[in-house]
This record gives sequence, C-alpha cells and structure tokens, in this order.
Amino acid sequence: MYDQLLLFLDHAGREFGPALPGAGAMPPRERYAPIADSASGRWDNRPYFVDALAHLQQVVVSSPYRSVTGSALCVTLTIATQRDGHTVIAGADLDWRRLVDAAPTSL
Repeated sequence: MYDQLLLFLDHAGREFGPALPGAGAMPPRERYAPIADSASGRWDNRPYFVDALAHLQQVVVSSPYRSVTGSALCVTLTIATQRDGHTVIAGADLDWRRLVDAAPTSL
C-alpha cells in the first residue's frame, strides 16, 4: 500500500504527468504489479473525482475504500481547479490505517 500518492487528472479523468509517491510509499505487492501503474487508469467514474468536479476549489475527502494495488484501506483527497483555462484535479491517496493510528484517542 502506498501512502501519500499524489496524482493529477484532467477534466475527463485521465492521469497526466507521473504520479508522485509520498514519503511513506511502499512498493506494491507482487500480485498487484500488473495494475500498479495508474497512468492508463480512468478515474472519471470514481466518486472522489465526480465530487471534486461538483465542488470546485474545495477539498473532497472520499470514504475509506480498499486500494486496487493493495489490501489496505485508503482515502483520497481531491480538489478541482482551473489552470490555463483547463480543469485540473489533484488527488492524494492516504493510508487509512495511518490516519486512524495518528488520530487522538480522545477529544
């Protein structure tokens, strides 16, 4: 499972530019290697993509879901903005377990 994977999507949900692994990134498990490269992915049907387009300039947080490249749960943060007249969606995948472990036990 990766932690803090950053990716950039166009208005059609296609990735452009390389995805950037975060400091906590781990290589995908061998069985997921054939689908580990997200560059050819289509993200326009993902709720976090649709929600980001519906709420321009606002950070959208997905519900936890099982990552396609591992067995851990993750959440995706996305934001849609305009750059040079084009819609750009930036997204970051975070390891849900690490977020839960870092949360205070009482408020």
